[in-house]
Amino acid sequence: MIELIIQNKVVNLPENWDEVNAKVLVALGEVYFKPHWSDLDKLCHVVVKGCGLQVSKYQFFKKQKIDWKYIAGQLIDNGIFEKLIFLLGAPDCDQQYFPLIDTWRYTFYGLDCSNAPLQYIRVKEWMDADQTMQECFDLINEKVEESVLEMKLNALVGILFRRHGHGAAYDKLSKDFKGDEREPYSDVLHLNGYYAKKISKIPFGKKAAILLWYWSCSRWMAEEYKLVYDGGGNGGDSHPADLVLSVAECGIFGNIEAVQNAYVHDVMLHLQRCIREAKKNERHD
Repeated sequence: MIELIIQNKVVNLPENWDEVNAKVLVALGEVYFKPHWSDLDKLCHVVVKGCGLQVSKYQFFKKQKIDWKYIAGQLIDNGIFEKLIFLLGAPDCDQQYFPLIDTWRYTFYGLDCSNAPLQYIRVKEWMDADQTMQECFDLINEKVEESVLEMKLNALVGILFRRHGHGAAYDKLSKDFKGDEREPYSDVLHLNGYYAKKISKIPFGKKAAILLWYWSCSRWMAEEYKLVYDGGGNGGDSHPADLVLSVAECGIFGNIEAVQNAYVHDVMLHLQRCIREAKKNERHD
């Protein structure tokens, strides 16, 4: 961790993605996609909000608060700006567990990433989440209003962070527990805005942080299952979801509905094994 002393208070700042906690990630989410903010302003915001500091534009009015320019000067003068700039690059926080999201009268449950990113995600929700993430980035590239982007973020949160499921299969203390506390995914309920009003109450920064986290998970998936993402080694522009759904043709996981309900890691591992075997056979022919 990087230690910085600001007005007699020791502030601990992350030196790499492994040290980024949820509070810092949310503070980063609040400004990461703001095109008109400078890198220095973004990192000042992360330091102030992520470390629980108070800030005042005019320090002489409220001496107990911290001047924004003073923060910027501390980052530059102590060489901390260069050490924190990694936060504005592609995120690498896929192995961290994002805490529960509490909203007004509702708690949305997250994904357990203790072993692998998106450990319990199933094929259908993975496909919808990937598509929604790409639509978010399309909107970001178009530099749309934050309120427009937020509507799409609501859909991403609705897919990934769902309410607690009912029954023994969702109870951690039950022998029938399958590892996922979330209620079953339904594109009608979660993707298409059934919970939109409830999710809209979640602050923008938290939803943007989830986008950063899922982006990191998606990059991890692309690296871990490179053979599948490369189209089986044949190149092409097809999405890996096309290969995943092709598993339904061989019937190992059942019909297409069963494949969509299978754990995406199980299907990916099967596909990689098949691709490796096919390449091995090609070398022997």
